[in-house]
Amino acid sequence: MKFRPCIDIHDGQVKQIVGGTLKDDSKSLVTNFEASQPSSWFAERYRDDGLGGGHAIMLGASEPNKAAALAALKAYPGGLQVGGGISAENAMEFIDAGASHVIVTSYVFHDGKVDKERLAALVDKVGRERLVLDLSCRRVPDEDKEKKPVYKVFVSFLPGVCCLCIPSWRWASVACLCAAILPRVLWQPGRGDAAEGSKYTFALGFYWNFVMISCFASPLLLAIGCWYCPLLCLPTFGYVVWARFLSRAELGDGAAWPWFSRQEWGYHAFRRYLQLRIHVHTSLYERSAEKPVVLAIHPHGVASDYRIMLDGMLYEALPHRNVLTLSASVLFHLPMVRELSLWTRCIDARKSVACRALRKGHSLMVIPGGEHEQIRTVQGKEEVYLSKRMGFIKIALQERAAVAPCYVFGCVDLYKTFTGFMKAPREWLRKSFGICIPLYYGAVGLLPLRYPVHVVMGAPIEFECKVAGFPSDEEVQEAHAKYVAALTKLYNEERHHYGDPNRELLVVTDRWQKWTDLEVSEETLKELAEQCSEFLVHGVDVEGLQSGIEEPLVQLLAASPVPVTYAGGVRSLEDMERIRTLGHGRVDATIGSALDIFGGQLAYKEVLRWHRDQEQLVDFGAVQLKEVQLSCLDEMGDNGCTEASKTPFCYHVVSCLNGLARGFYRCLASIPLSGG
Repeated sequence: MKFRPCIDIHDGQVKQIVGGTLKDDSKSLVTNFEASQPSSWFAERYRDDGLGGGHAIMLGASEPNKAAALAALKAYPGGLQVGGGISAENAMEFIDAGASHVIVTSYVFHDGKVDKERLAALVDKVGRERLVLDLSCRRVPDEDKEKKPVYKVFVSFLPGVCCLCIPSWRWASVACLCAAILPRVLWQPGRGDAAEGSKYTFALGFYWNFVMISCFASPLLLAIGCWYCPLLCLPTFGYVVWARFLSRAELGDGAAWPWFSRQEWGYHAFRRYLQLRIHVHTSLYERSAEKPVVLAIHPHGVASDYRIMLDGMLYEALPHRNVLTLSASVLFHLPMVRELSLWTRCIDARKSVACRALRKGHSLMVIPGGEHEQIRTVQGKEEVYLSKRMGFIKIALQERAAVAPCYVFGCVDLYKTFTGFMKAPREWLRKSFGICIPLYYGAVGLLPLRYPVHVVMGAPIEFECKVAGFPSDEEVQEAHAKYVAALTKLYNEERHHYGDPNRELLVVTDRWQKWTDLEVSEETLKELAEQCSEFLVHGVDVEGLQSGIEEPLVQLLAASPVPVTYAGGVRSLEDMERIRTLGHGRVDATIGSALDIFGGQLAYKEVLRWHRDQEQLVDFGAVQLKEVQLSCLDEMGDNGCTEASKTPFCYHVVSCLNGLARGFYRCLASIPLSGG
């Protein structure tokens, strides 16, 4: 076992950072240490002390980070590995600059799986002997503490437009009238068992597809209508002026229509179709209506159909509480969608609007995952994104409101999804224009599959800050962490009753922002070892916290057929010894924030002395091993025993003598030296 040094570079400077806070938003970053010396100073020190195999990691793609990494490589050519933003295109640049190996992770993962083509391209470019795979991973949450932990790797164009050809505005009017009447003729709510028949499904499917298409295509339909019938231009213009300038109910308290939300035929039928149920925690139900609550709903799903159906049921589920839903601003720019949103108690999701609503005593419903979660929804995968989603926590702290975690079981099972298809152009549209286009289909077009949906609302969580109404960044982060823990607990407690008990909830919260499907196991280590020369594995959950190592992970890494370096949570030489024991001497380790050169308490010189002791032990043991093997062969002769019988005998003899050698050397090392 060896100690491997590190140089973590952020914004061009050497830093030690708590891994769980490294996000795209630098405001939430927690830095343990920021060095005054340049990266080359650390590289020169490692070179002079004879420490090899260390790594320089660029935390973020920026020119200052790259310049600092190249400076470190120049100071210690051949002695450092480099990682962070490495790809097939730039890998050789760092090799030529003096890197012994390049470290890659995100580049070789695509849609949660190993991209074998990219991995092969890297191997062709730099060679297997100079490639290190970073399998930084997190423990998959599980309430069963006795269960063996599972670790998964954690990594940080225009669509076609359908043209509608309408022969006449008169025919369009007839079609709309039929769409409104036909479903009611085919099925009536009072017919009882008819709700389970094919007529019911067809009627609801016809109705739902018509409503969804006509609502979200309303601007296009209005434009076509005005083109065919110019007389429609005047009322259309009047509507735009009224909606955009005269009536801005979405910026106030909304324009709720309780009868419509409760009794509208389609909503009533849709609730029965999904078997929609609400389960409210007693403390939430009994909480005074004068104390506002932020109901945070997870996950978003590809369409969040449950939200609009949920509103009519909340009048009975939370009878004394007026719950307004924060909705994306773009929805209030679409005719029909605007009206349906307002009638079901939606308001604009702007911060000022949300704060004003809480001050007035209203409660809020919010879906924190938003479009980011919507476009990444995969059928059957319980995954929520809370990476940068701290706004609802901050608003709650500012307005002294409680936050209640809520989970919608069955939401991710309602549609077949095509998450990876045309992902890049759809992401570009989302990021550039706020237009989210999920690709999916259900039982009948856009009608979801029939799957029971249960909305479980947990107990409200009260947060406090030192200065009431003015939370600090640290207090927001602490509250956010408590909320994530409460949400995970709620899911794990209720999944056995309302969901799939075998599904794990994946909560994405930090710079290592993306779960992959790759589970770190003996099988995956052996498979990937064929493509690289080493592994670098960070225990993301303990990275930078100096809270102790991930012992099950270290035990697992001992099975690696190639050299592996573990990083995360090391705080003392006792932890290093523990890694040596659990890893059977086959797992190297790196120390970051705990070292005194990085602002910690553990002396770098002590670690260096420990490292050299390990080298002496390895050398001494190797000599003994060679001598014993030769003596065994000499005594037995070529025909003294079979190969099967030689192996266990030699192994036991070598193990005993190697142990004695280690003990004898430690005794010698502990004797104080006197004199010059």
